[in-house]
Amino acid sequence: MARSLRGRRTGVIGMLSDSIATSPFAGRMVLGAMEAARARGHQILLMESRSDPGAEAEAIAELRARRVDGFVYAAMELTMTDVPAGLDPGRTVLANCLPLAENTYAAVMTDERGGGPSAVDVLLAAGHEDVALVGGPEGNIAADNRTRGFTDGLRAAGLSARQGWVRRIGWQIDEGYAAALNLLDATERPTAVVCANGRVATGVLLAAARLGIA
Repeated sequence: MARSLRGRRTGVIGMLSDSIATSPFAGRMVLGAMEAARARGHQILLMESRSDPGAEAEAIAELRARRVDGFVYAAMELTMTDVPAGLDPGRTVLANCLPLAENTYAAVMTDERGGGPSAVDVLLAAGHEDVALVGGPEGNIAADNRTRGFTDGLRAAGLSARQGWVRRIGWQIDEGYAAALNLLDATERPTAVVCANGRVATGVLLAAARLGIA
């Protein structure tokens, strides 16, 4: 405490998110933050709002009262966010979300669009040209960018997805299963499928097994 008063630093970074405790993805995000902070002589103080504005305001007030050196404001689903009051843009980084007001906060996020061509390239290298996409919901930033990346990858190879081979669904196993049953039971079917996430891929594999497709 004496060192923090003298140096005006506490060695603590506050991390606030909407649903830290309920997502496996969140656990990896928190672990990464802790490892990076510890490597630089800091610790992470973790708080969760459960998307409750009142709880969020209380958490920010508590972190400020503890005089943390900086803030990480994290979201479990890539989204545009109205950053709450009390988070200084000069000491706050957004993780997996973007500010509604452009150029106000630093933000770190996944290269969703760049992942699409990478997935397509793997399949093209394996000899596939009839490639479909079972993607996430329309209007979702991550899903939209992954779909654009998928299209980019095919276009770069001089290819395009056939009509009806881009299926925009949700993120869950049952949604991947339903979409793949229809997609793979057609007379002309793809030989490879890019999936929105692991859960959708599980649904696609289950549908292929149901149809007797190796």
